Amino acid sequence: MVGNPKPQTHHVAVLAFPFGSHSSALLDVVLKLAPASPHVLFSFFTTSRANTSLLSKVSPSSFHNVEPHDVADGLPEGFVPSANFEEAIGLFLKAAPGNFMTGLKNAEAATGLKVRCLVTDAFFWFGGDMSEEIKVPWVPVWTSGPRSLLVHVETDFMRERVGTVTGKQSISFNCIL
Repeated sequence: MVGNPKPQTHHVAVLAFPFGSHSSALLDVVLKLAPASPHVLFSFFTTSRANTSLLSKVSPSSFHNVEPHDVADGLPEGFVPSANFEEAIGLFLKAAPGNFMTGLKNAEAATGLKVRCLVTDAFFWFGGDMSEEIKVPWVPVWTSGPRSLLVHVETDFMRERVGTVTGKQSISFNCIL
């Protein structure tokens, strides 16, 4: 965390799928939520390779209350990637529940803050099981459409900016997109 003037009192764990644009889309959501919630520590979990790529594109000043954490990628020692990337995805997904839980417990120990909410890529089916195990709410996010989550977060802003509409009027939302 870089220069956050407010101490965090809540802890949200965010689990990102490291392939395609999933982790980038989820990090974008977190980086938009974090400034609005300075009392919340967002622990962002994905593989080292994905974090390295993501962090090279983001200013360190964006991470006041966001801490990236690396999880193992599930690939065996000496693994040579083939043209079939689905093999690496399968190995990652097989190991992911245990690797994410280990990372989550390590983050709790390092920060002294118990995770109070689990946000995951929506197709991490094991997110529901993890949230039940640690007794916290689970928020699955459909990363190909994160705007739906932001609409809920920014509802008050949109109403201030545009107002409320009755009837069948058409309004452009270009001012907020």
